[in-house]
Amino acid sequence: MRRRRRGFFFWVIVLALLVYALVYSNTKVVLREYDVSSPDLPSAFSGTRVAVVADTHGRFDQEIVDICADADFIVLAGDIIDADSQKDDALAFAKKLVETGRPTYYVTGNHEWSTTVAETFKDALEARGVHVMDDKVLTYERGEASITIAGRSDENVHGDRPSSEALLAGTQPEDFVLLISHRPYDYDEYAALGADLIVSGHLHGGLIRLPGLGGLIGPGRDFLPELDGGTYPAANGATLVVSRGLAGVKLNNTSFHWMRLFNPREVVVITLTKG
Repeated sequence: MRRRRRGFFFWVIVLALLVYALVYSNTKVVLREYDVSSPDLPSAFSGTRVAVVADTHGRFDQEIVDICADADFIVLAGDIIDADSQKDDALAFAKKLVETGRPTYYVTGNHEWSTTVAETFKDALEARGVHVMDDKVLTYERGEASITIAGRSDENVHGDRPSSEALLAGTQPEDFVLLISHRPYDYDEYAALGADLIVSGHLHGGLIRLPGLGGLIGPGRDFLPELDGGTYPAANGATLVVSRGLAGVKLNNTSFHWMRLFNPREVVVITLTKG
């Protein structure tokens, strides 16, 4: 009888822990910090903090804004919305980010292009002060020093999409180039073309994370994906940083998002150093 009771309480505890982990992973917003060094970074930018927000899929918590307010600039790495009905809430969220006084840069993800409002969403973001970076290059200045910020549109973009070579053709080998791309898969190509730091999302941390193994499944239904979240070395000494995002993976053609497990929602903050 005692053995049965011990077995019963064991499984009750296991179930309670799973429920707690499920709730925590799908409600809590955590800060994930990484340090990235590069010899190309101007000394004036050493210590710069970059907040990365990816894959909100229509979920816009005040905690996200609060974390971003402590950074120097903000990157929105795509899949901010995945339905037409989320546009107004997303624009209100973007307005809050801009009101922090931090420059904010955005690229589209695949899910923006599954809506009918992608183009008007981009225009409305620009009107609110967000730099829409789809296939654009801008200079971010600090005194007499500067870094280059480049953005890659998602491959689902409507219309022509320039090559990566064309996008980065105007950058110089001595420039520090931060490239934003919702999907991380071409990171070595971007690095070979001169990017020093590639920032991405899309992978949702593998949705379910297994201790010692990492993410369980990627957006392409790939099992134990090679990339799932964190930092990865790239060509020419560059670094890839992948956010695990802020929502579950959306099931195609539905409003349902698969729940996360052992994988809390996160805002990434990258501290840049010269080295």
